[in-house]
Amino acid sequence: LALAKGESSLEPALAHADRFDYTSRVRSPQIGAIVVWRNTNAWLAATQVVGIKDDTRGSATDELVFDYLVLGSQ
Repeated sequence: LALAKGESSLEPALAHADRFDYTSRVRSPQIGAIVVWRNTNAWLAATQVVGIKDDTRGSATDELVFDYLVLGSQ
């Protein structure tokens, strides 16, 4: 997985998927950040974090809200 630095929407992030750094197994995206995922079959997905709730930080529940787009193999 890679952070799509410099991208602000899902489709361009997938179009530029080869430009990102996939060398780490762990990433820590912030709200608005896009993460590009590539599986062993070369399928791509992009997720954009929309919201985060944490029950240890004032929310009643834990919740991660994101938009996503899946693209078949390149």
